[in-house]
Amino acid sequence: MSDIATQEKLDPLLSLEPINDAVVETAEEATEPAEADITELCQDLFSKMATYLTGKLTATSEDYKLLENMNKLTSLKYLEMRDIAVNISRNLKDLNQKYAALQPSLDQITLTEEQVAALEQAAYKLDAYSKKLEAKYKKLEAMNASPAQSRTPGMTVRGYRAGTLRLHKEKPSGRSPEGPSSALLG
Repeated sequence: MSDIATQEKLDPLLSLEPINDAVVETAEEATEPAEADITELCQDLFSKMATYLTGKLTATSEDYKLLENMNKLTSLKYLEMRDIAVNISRNLKDLNQKYAALQPSLDQITLTEEQVAALEQAAYKLDAYSKKLEAKYKKLEAMNASPAQSRTPGMTVRGYRAGTLRLHKEKPSGRSPEGPSSALLG
């Protein structure tokens, strides 16, 4: 007998020929896929990995471009704000100079306002005094109207209109009076 017959006796499962006319399935050894399949799978893996990495790098690049654009816009806004601040500063200096130029006039207006207030107070006092004089004039007029009372010699009251009082000295010649007298009734 040959070596094949010896192996069949030892391992009947590995035999390639049927035993006793019965059909026996034979087992095959697992083999590696063909080279074409591995190459194709590797190419597919590498292309998908390249697509993934390209997408990641593109996203990162787009993020940096967005940040760059945002920085440029922020820089432009700050430049605009700086220009506005410079204009405001210049206008403020101009206003301060104009105010300094107007300060003497403002001081003069304040002084005039104080003088007007003092003049107004003097006018109120003069008005009160003229009312007192009017009351005395009416009292004197009432005294002149009564015959029992005598008048001050040489003094007449003339031209009383709307609260004005003029005292005139009578001239012996009978002419018109010269003007207001400085003597006031006390």
